[in-house]
Amino acid sequence: MSRVRLEGSVHFETRLLYALVVAAPLRVSLGAALASLLCCSDGPPPSVNPLPSHPLPYRTGPGTIERFADPGYETLFVRGVNLGVGIPGTQPGQLAPSRDQYSRWMKRMGEIGFNVLRVYTLHLPHFYEEFLRYNTDHPDHPLYLMQGIWLDEHNPSGDIYDQTELYHQEIDHVVDAIHGEAEIPQRYGKAFGQFNVDVSPWVLAWVVGREVMPWEVALTNRIHPDDANFEGLHVRAPGSTPFESWIAASMDRVVDRERTRYGVDRPVSFSSWPTLDPLVHPIEGPNSDEDKEKVDLANIDLFDAPGGFFKIFHAYPYYPDFMVETPEFADVEDAWGRNSYLGYLHALVEHYGDIPVVIGEFGVPTSWGNAHYGQNGMHHGGHDEALAGFYMGRMFHNIRDAKTAGGVAFAWMDEWWKRTWITDELDFPRNRRFLWHNVTAAEQNFGLLAFGLGEPSFVELARPPRGGAVTAVFVAADASFFHLRLELTQPFESTDRLEIGFDTYRDDLGESVLPSGTATGVRSESALVIDGLENAQLYVTEAYDSYGIWHGTGGAQQRFHSIATDGAPWVPVRWKNNGTHVDSTESRRFPETLTEIGRLGIRRSDEPASNLDAIVISDTDMHIRVPWTLLQVSDPSRLTVLDDDRATTGRETAVSEGIRVVIEKQNQRIETPRYRWKGWEKAPMTVEREKAGVVVMQQMMLELGPQGPSP
Repeated sequence: MSRVRLEGSVHFETRLLYALVVAAPLRVSLGAALASLLCCSDGPPPSVNPLPSHPLPYRTGPGTIERFADPGYETLFVRGVNLGVGIPGTQPGQLAPSRDQYSRWMKRMGEIGFNVLRVYTLHLPHFYEEFLRYNTDHPDHPLYLMQGIWLDEHNPSGDIYDQTELYHQEIDHVVDAIHGEAEIPQRYGKAFGQFNVDVSPWVLAWVVGREVMPWEVALTNRIHPDDANFEGLHVRAPGSTPFESWIAASMDRVVDRERTRYGVDRPVSFSSWPTLDPLVHPIEGPNSDEDKEKVDLANIDLFDAPGGFFKIFHAYPYYPDFMVETPEFADVEDAWGRNSYLGYLHALVEHYGDIPVVIGEFGVPTSWGNAHYGQNGMHHGGHDEALAGFYMGRMFHNIRDAKTAGGVAFAWMDEWWKRTWITDELDFPRNRRFLWHNVTAAEQNFGLLAFGLGEPSFVELARPPRGGAVTAVFVAADASFFHLRLELTQPFESTDRLEIGFDTYRDDLGESVLPSGTATGVRSESALVIDGLENAQLYVTEAYDSYGIWHGTGGAQQRFHSIATDGAPWVPVRWKNNGTHVDSTESRRFPETLTEIGRLGIRRSDEPASNLDAIVISDTDMHIRVPWTLLQVSDPSRLTVLDDDRATTGRETAVSEGIRVVIEKQNQRIETPRYRWKGWEKAPMTVEREKAGVVVMQQMMLELGPQGPSP
């Protein structure tokens, strides 16, 4: 689809409509506006744009976002979903999703009930072509776009003003691309190409920036004391800090670019998070960075920007600590019980008054690991897919009940490349994470869409003589798990006990005695004890225990590498979530928290499946799968395991010689040879799978009722 544009001017029809509808309320002389249009037109009017257009298609109202629906405006309650670009095997800068994926995903988003799609950055042209196609095919229930203009995270100086020139160039690129009038040369890690489709009629708003770190705010404010109180062409920010002035200037640039070139206004926002919210949180202690800096702009004045301003917050129910521990928040209740998240949302909305607040990210991940505790079960991981869907629906209700302008669920799909703070010391190097899937890492498992690996390809590792409880041992390795399958003589019962040692390293390292006290001829770093049909505990040797590794609190006996021991203690596999801490007055103390991630789930094959299943028992067959991180495998694609020297900075690894298992059941002991799987340099093929919680969330979204256009 080609676009015609008058050089140095915007489309005549659009500009005329702008003069008639927008300029007059802004007290601009209609005669002068028309004269300006006529005198500046340097050729015949271009062909009529076939897309619907309006000079103010969307605007903010008191606490709301509204869309134009002839003859006036109606509220659009945002029921959105965030879309990233990091499909398995790729980094986000590759912008790898295909045209077919975009097409299928948008169709499914509409079917689920989303009315807004948010993207953080400019995508490649075929995204917008498919977006136009979807909305053209679904005129009665389109997807509206929240278009992000990404602020580069790579800024060596930390001074946000050092990014001004490049960021304003990015603003120009994105605004032009949305209007189908950009030709961006190839560039590293960002979208490029010929953008020649106009999707602006469905662009609900611009979102500038990203989650900025507190130290960036502090440094910028310190360096630029004279750059406060921004006043621009369309936006002014009285009382703003230098950092807030920079944000206001970026929004002013967006408004001016679109107004000048295309004669259109729409709402504008900037992305933030509770760490930089405008509220005071005395529950945070003196050593916390979570309440040191503020970015507000509640007094912003869009004196010549009729689209208006709204505030986006990425707010989750478990972070920071003040979200859970503030008494005023924790005492608030929703339909399902106490809910500090709803309490926080109420406080945020109250602060901003008539300025709309959109919760730009919210959700809970379906990871095996929990990185932070929330109230009433809404934690940073550790969730069955169906339960996660319920919590997503619950948060949609909280977002409505707090009288926000809506929410954008995080996220459409799992992204393997992402880091999670609590696994940073266990899954590395960072530049290879996208090649495998860490199912324990919260940030990799937020999606409504998962990427499955199919059935593992088992190989037989041992077939003991007849007469024992175990008749065959099979193993497999894929991009998510180490798999072990046992054939049993008799069905596994509630009175049975099974022990498995995992030698993940090399022959001369590890513990020679299993947790039960049974001495073996094999040294193991990890051990799994299955006690009946309800209890399964994974252990690690005392020397190899990584509890507290991120916090730097490991005891002297914790080497973070394997050593040879005979009868040394085994310890349960656990994660440290938070250390003991105090509030700002040091009058309230909060205890250390931990996750018993080594407690593994068991089910019979005729029971409902869960993404958290570690052990599945089917008559005389037992399938065990253990996430790589729980075996201290730092990168399964290269067979590396944690082998750290605590006296040095950074983390060291060693290449594993393969995994050997020793199995003890009913006085039968099986010691297998090592299984050395083949590494990989390219991520395996995956199959898209919608998680079980989607249908739960969808039903709860429908219960929100008709608030603005909905599919």
